[in-house]
Amino acid sequence: MKKAFFILLAVIVAITSCTKTEDEAVPESVKASIQGNYYGNSGVFYVKKGIADTLSIYSTALVNSDKIQVEGIVVSSVVDSIFGRGTAAAQGISQKPVQLSYKLYNANAANNEYFPMTYSSSSISMNVEKDGQTHTIKIDFHSSSETTGFFWYFPKKNRLDMTLFSKQISMDGKEVTHFASKPDTTMKVEFRFPISLQKR
Repeated sequence: MKKAFFILLAVIVAITSCTKTEDEAVPESVKASIQGNYYGNSGVFYVKKGIADTLSIYSTALVNSDKIQVEGIVVSSVVDSIFGRGTAAAQGISQKPVQLSYKLYNANAANNEYFPMTYSSSSISMNVEKDGQTHTIKIDFHSSSETTGFFWYFPKKNRLDMTLFSKQISMDGKEVTHFASKPDTTMKVEFRFPISLQKR
């Protein structure tokens, strides 16, 4: 009887251990400290034949327990890449907000100097006028499903570092396959949006 009891107890402990989520391994103090107002830089770059085009602007963000609202994602380079240089500036298009759902997990790295995150992002939509017509440009982003290495929170420095990757750029519901500033139309362009934010 005793043996059966201890076997049952061992099974329960094993099941409980297996169902423990990554989030539960993150200290409550870290979950609390990440929340607040941030400021810093948001950028965009893409590579064509080994040449990187880059742009960076001032940005702010608000972080709560499971969402990050970034107020400044650079979109002007995306617009100019489709319609030609100067289009975004002429129409006052510079940056757009984006909201991310996130979840911290404990990688047990460097004595908890940093905590990676899994995340998903909302899309960005904007209207652009060209030759008397209004076009809707949409940017969809990749979501993480495991460790990505591009989303980190540093609690001792009160800093967030992340990079969003474009999944698809579309115009009026159709994927954009030709970019005005892209010399090779057979090469798929992936825009990357690095963000570095410091807590206020």
